[in-house]
Amino acid sequence: MKLLPVSASALAALLLALPTAAHADHVIDDFSVPLPNGDLMVGRNSGNPFHFDEASQTNLGSSTISGDRDTLIDDESGRAYLNSVSIDYNELMYSTSSGSSGVLTLSYGELLLLNADLADDWAFAFDIDGNMYGGCHSRPVWLTVTVRSGHGDDAVTQQYTRKVVRDGQYTISFSNFDEIDFTDVTLLQFEFDASQVSGIDFALSNLRTI
Repeated sequence: MKLLPVSASALAALLLALPTAAHADHVIDDFSVPLPNGDLMVGRNSGNPFHFDEASQTNLGSSTISGDRDTLIDDESGRAYLNSVSIDYNELMYSTSSGSSGVLTLSYGELLLLNADLADDWAFAFDIDGNMYGGCHSRPVWLTVTVRSGHGDDAVTQQYTRKVVRDGQYTISFSNFDEIDFTDVTLLQFEFDASQVSGIDFALSNLRTI
């Protein structure tokens, strides 16, 4: 049987028509579920006598990767005037005034069992809109991402820290966690450290893997 020649354009169209495996991002937190008892607050004008405030939530369903979320705001320095965290309209709002802007920590997998297979993804991602950068003067927030894989004596934990200054989308490649088994992720933690600057405000959204 004689084979007919196939043009390059026809071949390209044929390849596009073939079924492919769709890649779906994993939601880590879409911030659709608010904090259970209103804003978290610390600082001299907060009415909170402690240097930290925390909200631990379970039964969050598919709004977080693990069904749970632990939100912690702290000011160990005791220099904050009023720092607060709220979650509404699919955003986490972090607001501070004078003094230290403190530290925000989000944890997933601390309260409920997390066995996430992220092997098909390549990075963590989020969107941020804040006032960390103003012309030639920047007030960086240092983000530390902690990932754990495995359980018990076989668990492996690894961290990566980077600077967050400008608004927009940030990605943190999985290549920074070369000791982690991304087929069995058991803890994710995101720490935003603004303790060395003051007056930091930002909105965090679309925390996910890609």
